[in-house]
Amino acid sequence: MTDDEAYTISDFCRRFQVSRAQFYELRKQKKAPPTYTVGSRRYIRVSAASAWQVLLEEREKQKHQASEQQNVQVEGDE
Repeated sequence: MTDDEAYTISDFCRRFQVSRAQFYELRKQKKAPPTYTVGSRRYIRVSAASAWQVLLEEREKQKHQASEQQNVQVEGDE
């Protein structure tokens, strides 16, 4: 897929292995990628899904780094 193509919600959920319920919960929490509607169908641009994936990876990396820093501080206190 190219960046200007789009996933349906079902395609997105299948691609990122999340249930539709999880997707709509993320959307409610404003943590899902942006969507747009054509007629009665909702879509997610491939580029938006990719940016969302990068954001998740960066958040995970930051959590891991924070956890490592806490471990270093605890070890230094011993």
